[in-house]
Parts: sequence; structure tokens; C-alpha cells
Amino acid sequence: MRRSKAKYMVACLIIVFSLTLFFLPVIMATVQFRNLQFVLFNGYNSEQIETSMGTLGITAEVDAYRDLVTEYAIKYEIEDYVDLLLAVIMQESGGIGNDIFQASESLGLSPNTLSVEESIDQGVKVMAARLDAAKVESITDMNKIRLALQGYNFGGGYIRYAINRDGQWTQDNTNDFAKEQSKGKKRTGNKAQSLGVWAYGDQYYTFHVLRYYSASFTAEGNSGVVDVAERCLNYPYVYGATGPDKFDCSGLVYYCYKLSGKYTGARLTAAGYKNVAAPITQEEAVPGDLVFFTRKNGVTHHVGIYVGNGLMIHAPKPGDCVKYGTIERSNETVSFGRLSNTILK
Repeated sequence: MRRSKAKYMVACLIIVFSLTLFFLPVIMATVQFRNLQFVLFNGYNSEQIETSMGTLGITAEVDAYRDLVTEYAIKYEIEDYVDLLLAVIMQESGGIGNDIFQASESLGLSPNTLSVEESIDQGVKVMAARLDAAKVESITDMNKIRLALQGYNFGGGYIRYAINRDGQWTQDNTNDFAKEQSKGKKRTGNKAQSLGVWAYGDQYYTFHVLRYYSASFTAEGNSGVVDVAERCLNYPYVYGATGPDKFDCSGLVYYCYKLSGKYTGARLTAAGYKNVAAPITQEEAVPGDLVFFTRKNGVTHHVGIYVGNGLMIHAPKPGDCVKYGTIERSNETVSFGRLSNTILK
């Protein structure tokens, strides 16, 4: 009896081991596919990015291409913009696959046709043309860099459109250009949240790239806060949470200011942040400032991170997620604030 039981146990172990060997490739392929999906629509998550106070790091896979990117940046005379080019790679592919700049289509080829070196050559060449068309003057000329980046995603026609209409990049002309190009066709679901409502390109491309670009964290005051907030899109609302993968409204503010290196104080409520922030007008507000919502009874119950052009990133309510939203409210008072120097570095 004892010998039969031992044989039975051995047989079970052999079956379990065989099933593991059989299903392991399927499991690994599924994980890799899900990671690639996340990269394409949301960028890398907090476990995949090494972060420091002030920047969101590029991955080792992307940094491995630094020397080759530098070689082609010198060729096209934009060697000062290597870090920006690496940030583009982070958003386009995360360094996964061959066409790391996703540049095949700019040559009229099918997606992912180019080899790694061909992709770098073409991607750097196109980016050099966009920087020139946008008249970018330095690595911290952020508004013109935004114009160039959106032109990389939409095509050079966007740059001409934006300059003729507003003289610069704005989120409004980005959205309107996409609406025209899509002929009014809309996205729904996660793609609409991550890439914009119009079915053309990535309407939030500038934010998506600049979260990986270290110069953007020092060039525009609090704009680094927006870059961190962009990384938090689609994470769930959880009351009292301060990240890194779940937030409530004030927890999102705390996390984004802390990670961007802009905040040294304790976590506060929405009302608490309003009390310590310097009041400013909407006309004075810039990306990274705070927008507050106060009920008729005088209670400030919600706070968001202003991104410009009447939009914010916020964690709205239970059952929802971190997302873009309009600041317009019909039954509440909307006000703006800038965190004071007493709690800012």
C-alpha cells in the first residue's frame, strides 16, 4: 500500500511538472503582450521605471541606444536633443522591437518595417525637421518643443496649422486638428482616455513624451507636476490613497508634487491645499497649478492639477479613475492656487 501511494505521488508530480512546462511559454507570451499594450497606450508603470525626485527615468533598454542615437543626432545637427529623442523612444516603443521610433509609416511603409538602425536614422531625421519647423531654440524651449513633438505624432502639417492659427502649440489646436483629420470620428473607452477623443493620433502626445524628459521638470516651474500626473492616468480612485497605483484627489496632488520634487510638506486635504496655496486667477494659472472646487456651503471638496486650456488631471470619485476633465462647473465655485514657497522647494 505504501509503495502504491509513493508511485501515485510521483505520477502526480510528473503531471504537474509537465503541465507547467507546457503552459509556461503561453503565460510568458501573455505577460509580454500585456506589457507591450501598456507601453503603447500608457507608458511604463511604476515598477518598470526607475524614478528620482524630479525626473521619470528612461529604462535601461532605451538608454542602451544612447550612443547610436547620439551618432545620428550629430548627423542631423541636433546633438543637444539626445535626451528628448530618448524620451520619444520611451513613448513610442519603450525600446521594444526593431522600429523603436515607430518611423516606418513616415516613409510610407507598413508599421514596424524598419530595422533598429534604420528606425533611429529616420526617427532622428524627422524629429530634426520638426524641431526646425517649430523654431525650437534650446532644450528648455518647452512650448516650441511641444509644437515639434505634436508635429512628430501628427505630421508636419500640424505645425503649420498651429502657427497659422495661434502662433504656438495649444491643447485646443491639437484637439481641433485631430477632429478635422478624423473627420469627426470619435474613440471610446480606454483609448479615448489615453490618446484623446478624436480618432487621429495621440492628442496628449506632448505630455506623454515630456514625462520622460528631464529638462521639462526644470524649464516650466510646476510643469513637472503635470508630467508625473500624466503617468498616473487610468489608475483607480481609492479614498485616502496617495499612490503609486491608486489615488484620491488630494492624494494625487501630494504624489505628483512629491515625486516631481516640488513638495516638501505633509499630505493635505483639498481644503488644506487651498488654505496653503497662493490664490491666483485663471488667467494667471499655468500647467501644474491647482484648481479647487467649492460647494455653495463653502466646503472645498475637490482639487485637480491644471494642465491648461480649461483642462485638469484629477481623481474624481469612487468607481472612477485618474483622468482628464474639464474645470467647468455650473453649481460650484472654481478657483485656482499656486503652492507657496513655504512648502515648495
